[in-house]
Amino acid sequence: MRPATLFAIVSLFVFTSYAQDNNLIHTQVLGLDQMISYAADRPLLDSEQQLLFLFETPSNTVSRDAFFYMEQSLLLMLKRLKPTDQIGIATYGHHNRIVLEFTEVAQLNDVPKLLRQIENSKMSSGEDGIEMAYQYAERNRGHQGDHLVLMIRDNVSQKSSQLATRATNTRANVQEAATSATDSKGKIGGAIALTALSILPEILQVIKN
Repeated sequence: MRPATLFAIVSLFVFTSYAQDNNLIHTQVLGLDQMISYAADRPLLDSEQQLLFLFETPSNTVSRDAFFYMEQSLLLMLKRLKPTDQIGIATYGHHNRIVLEFTEVAQLNDVPKLLRQIENSKMSSGEDGIEMAYQYAERNRGHQGDHLVLMIRDNVSQKSSQLATRATNTRANVQEAATSATDSKGKIGGAIALTALSILPEILQVIKN
């Protein structure tokens, strides 16, 4: 084999390996309450972007707070991407499915309607939403650019649930304290009345004398 041919083969192998290493699917895990600041701080990149939003769905419905964070973060993210960049949406947890296949940013125009499809989807029993999302991302990975899966935990609904439980417990404690105070007041009043009756004969005796 000629040295020039050997050099060309080695160079092609090195270039292919480099391209494969730089064409990997990367992952970033965020809480839902971090998504707005993440989208706002994300720099504008010249390379082609292919992003898959992987939202956690802990229950059958999406809470109002969670929907707000989803909507606002997606709207901000669209402003930080080029028209030819692609985004997709998948879910895991209660709902396991691909909600939106990779679509160019220029073709997306109704984010709220798109997100409402999450609740309209059926729960996929026996399927792993995370595995499904990565298999989809791998099958549809472009040959160039950056590939990122944003795994987004729904800590917003969890916090809302905790706050609601705390508020309920607080109301119950306040009601219990008020009832206890009312009962105590009645007992104190009764005790005062009994004391007055018990010393009344002595008072009358003093008056007579």
